[in-house]
Amino acid sequence: MSTSYQSSGHTGPEIHHYYRQGSAPVASDPLQIGDIWSDTAANLLKRCTSLSPVTFVSVEGGSSAHDLFSATHGDVDELDSPANGELLQYDGGAGKWKAEAPASHGTHGGEANTASNVGVSGVGIFKQKSGTDLQLKKINAGSGRVSVTDDVANDEVDIDVVESGISHANIGGKTADDHHAENHAARHADGGADELAVQDMASDAATDGQVAKADGAGAVAFEDDEAGFSFIIDGGGSAITTGIKGDVEMPFAGEITSARMFADQTGSIQVDVWKDTYANFPPTDADSMTAAAIPAISSGIKYEDTTLTGWTKTFAKGDVLRFNVDSASTVQRCTVSLGVKKS
Repeated sequence: MSTSYQSSGHTGPEIHHYYRQGSAPVASDPLQIGDIWSDTAANLLKRCTSLSPVTFVSVEGGSSAHDLFSATHGDVDELDSPANGELLQYDGGAGKWKAEAPASHGTHGGEANTASNVGVSGVGIFKQKSGTDLQLKKINAGSGRVSVTDDVANDEVDIDVVESGISHANIGGKTADDHHAENHAARHADGGADELAVQDMASDAATDGQVAKADGAGAVAFEDDEAGFSFIIDGGGSAITTGIKGDVEMPFAGEITSARMFADQTGSIQVDVWKDTYANFPPTDADSMTAAAIPAISSGIKYEDTTLTGWTKTFAKGDVLRFNVDSASTVQRCTVSLGVKKS
């Protein structure tokens, strides 16, 4: 006869067998280390300690019968006819082994655990526990703007932004300083939503008539828009005579910044400059720009004045400048050069 039992307090598949017979159980009975054999022929209680070879060791001496389910065995309750499926367990209070139904043995199992999502905010990935299975949610890319990759080599889940999937037109919450999903040329053009002034690109403030120029260091600077023009007085191989020599119309507005004269030979010459509007043409001596500082070469070949003290320096677009020789000797050809700054 064979009966299964489990030691009290053990968990898992620790099930042993009890054999009550005259001959030793064999490995095919089945038999495992720890099984109990009540040797009715020798009246001894024995325990299996080896399967190869099968070895039993007596666990109690004496000549009395060792039928576990007999009243003659003082450490075991009487149970002449144990029920099928009952387990052998030791009752420490009574000091006896008992054959009990599994239900009375109690339930034994592992630690009752679970999982939870922690933190102040965010979305948790733990869903529930089903039996012994801790079930977690999957991480999903909600749109083509995000990628989720299983990085097996590094035991990681990689989440990244797919830049090509972002439509700038759909970005909300933009302010004046944020990125604009617009045509930059149109936005910054004259009359655009964010019109860009030229002076905003330079390192200093501009004054009237200045132009933006590269400063050679990768930046932009404002500088005067300087120009100049020359008027040639030619005596035709003879000494220059006095009087009106010609007129020049100014194609832009500006200011005279310097006056220079160059003679073909050593001599003397004085040239006055008159200015008037097109409507008041022709200019007269009363329209002189030079005041008392009339350009003049005296016994020389050149003249320069960058101060122009007393001059009426400014002129408007369309004004007419007339050149008049006040006096001259020896000089046959003279170039009058005026430096100007556009406005």
